[in-house]
Amino acid sequence: MRNYQLEQSDIEISESEKQNKELINQLKLFQNNMFLGFNNSNKVIYEFVDYNCGYCQKLHKVLIELFNKDTDVRVEILQLPVLGKSSIDLSKMVIASSLSGDFEKVHNYLYSSKRRYDNAEVFADLFLMDIDIKLLKENMNSPEVISTLNRHKELSDMFKFNGTPALIIGGQIIPGYIELSKLMEILLEEFPDNA
Repeated sequence: MRNYQLEQSDIEISESEKQNKELINQLKLFQNNMFLGFNNSNKVIYEFVDYNCGYCQKLHKVLIELFNKDTDVRVEILQLPVLGKSSIDLSKMVIASSLSGDFEKVHNYLYSSKRRYDNAEVFADLFLMDIDIKLLKENMNSPEVISTLNRHKELSDMFKFNGTPALIIGGQIIPGYIELSKLMEILLEEFPDNA
């Protein structure tokens, strides 16, 4: 009986790994113009974020450190606004900013110590950063932004993510925050040819 249970457990693990691999392949096909790092990188990290998540803010600092150490990394940002209406509004704002080429500015601002929490003040700060606020607000409720947000939700649902941050690196799925040393270790495991 014990051998049968171990065999069943191995089968379940194998099937789960196969399913995860298929899901990761679907994620790789998704066209995403919201990224940090280096465009033609061989090492790609997928990060699901919520702009009101403290651990996402902490991980953002880790990613900035990573870019200083490794110039062959691209982090694709996907929205997973799980912390209420404010999170959804910020996700729409960031997706809208990507339509005008301002994604990185807005993303970095929302994770900076300068970020304010009232939307009117956020828009005022973005205006001072030379971002076209009228266009940004128009785009926030555009069909393209809503469609992108819905697609990100579908992708997060595929992986059964319900919290942030959530990372996919190579074939590994990492729910939650990780330190820089662990992140670099996983990159080395997953992309040994690009070390």
